[in-house]
Amino acid sequence: DILKKKETKFDWKRTIRLNILVLKIVGLWPPGDEIYGYTFYTPYEILNVLFLQIGIIVFQTVNLFLNIDGLEVVTGTIFMLLMEMLAPIKSYTIIKNTGMLKQLMATINNDLFQPKNSQQRSLIQPNLKAWKKTVATFWFFTLGWLFFLMFVKASPHYELTYLHQFTSVTTMSMVNVNIDSL
Repeated sequence: DILKKKETKFDWKRTIRLNILVLKIVGLWPPGDEIYGYTFYTPYEILNVLFLQIGIIVFQTVNLFLNIDGLEVVTGTIFMLLMEMLAPIKSYTIIKNTGMLKQLMATINNDLFQPKNSQQRSLIQPNLKAWKKTVATFWFFTLGWLFFLMFVKASPHYELTYLHQFTSVTTMSMVNVNIDSL
């Protein structure tokens, strides 16, 4: 009976496993049950948040002030800056609340939150399918936007700058999509 119960246990974390994987890749989800502290993962977290997320905002701000007379550049840069500023804010929120999120994830798989019968499971399924479609839509539009933003342009003279911009914008896009869908 216990073995049968283990087989049919509903895994809530399975639904968001892709989100957790991407958050690990972008430095926002310490491995295992760890929370933020000084570990081998810490330099990677710092690189992603400071160098990629904050760095691109600093560079875009400098670009804004260097091109303050060009209306098209100013409006485009301000729009990008506003969008880019969301990622570090969301990252800070995740970093600050990682312990609570990991505790909630452990709690949600508790027997108390398990569906008791097939009727309860069938009530859950449409919501999970709708959530998966919403996340897939986020991914589709984000990846499409990244493609058109980065690959349609001709390579600039400074390839390292271009590489940093591409990596930063990709990281921030992944942060936004995965934190929003988490």
